[in-house]
Amino acid sequence: PRACRGRTIITAGSGYRNVSGSMPKSFGSTGAVMLRVVQGLPNKLIADQLAISVRTVEVHRSRVFDKMEIKSAVELANLLQNK
Repeated sequence: PRACRGRTIITAGSGYRNVSGSMPKSFGSTGAVMLRVVQGLPNKLIADQLAISVRTVEVHRSRVFDKMEIKSAVELANLLQNK
């Protein structure tokens, strides 16, 4: 297991479980991808950790960025930190 900000525990291949309320489990693989994006991990490493394709990581990123009307992982991190 690997701990990250907000005390969310991440385990490769099985998503994550929420310990502190930062993201609900219902976010599934999209949430797991976005947590790693916020950590600054490259798409290839995220894909390897979650056992998904790089293209799948790119699609998750793109959809979330579009929905939140942001253009970068830094903007995402700032938004999540302010909530």
